[in-house]
Amino acid sequence: MLTLILVLGFCLTFAQKDTLHKNSKTYFGIGFSLGRGSVSGTYGDVFLYAEQKSYYLVLKTSAIEEIKLFGSQPDLIVSDFSLIAGKRISLDQYNTFQVGLGISMFEQQTKGAIIPREGKECLFCSTNYEIIKKRQFAVPFEVRYHLNLDHTASLNLSFSANLNKLNSFYAISIGTTLGRLRDRIKKR
Repeated sequence: MLTLILVLGFCLTFAQKDTLHKNSKTYFGIGFSLGRGSVSGTYGDVFLYAEQKSYYLVLKTSAIEEIKLFGSQPDLIVSDFSLIAGKRISLDQYNTFQVGLGISMFEQQTKGAIIPREGKECLFCSTNYEIIKKRQFAVPFEVRYHLNLDHTASLNLSFSANLNKLNSFYAISIGTTLGRLRDRIKKR
């Protein structure tokens, strides 16, 4: 937790004056990313964000889950639904960082006991398990780097974490964001 406070303090202290947005418009975007996390499986997130000046709000859902085409359900699925507030730090017109912290509803889903089938066993049937779900409030944290391609699209590299008592997780992912991300750059 101390590391998280130090990172946020550093970013807020050394953030340069915002040169990316010269108007007091509201900027917005929708994005997604895929990657790997600390829990076995594939990480994915989808988010909506709104930004004014250099502060932003994100509504985000993310999960880590094993993708199985055949067979039984995964052993463990972790997911969250988050509201994150943060600050954008502009390095130049193409490179920006977003650092945010918020609150989320965390859910952990695990397999329980095998549910017996009635009748005959079949060769190609999958085994059914009892599903155990646990929920609690948690603290999400994210650092997202944007490479702005133009004023409507960016490529992202992000580090996301969710701190909770059940099963804290982190993930590194790549993705894209689309929307009104910044002002047009006027050619001289």
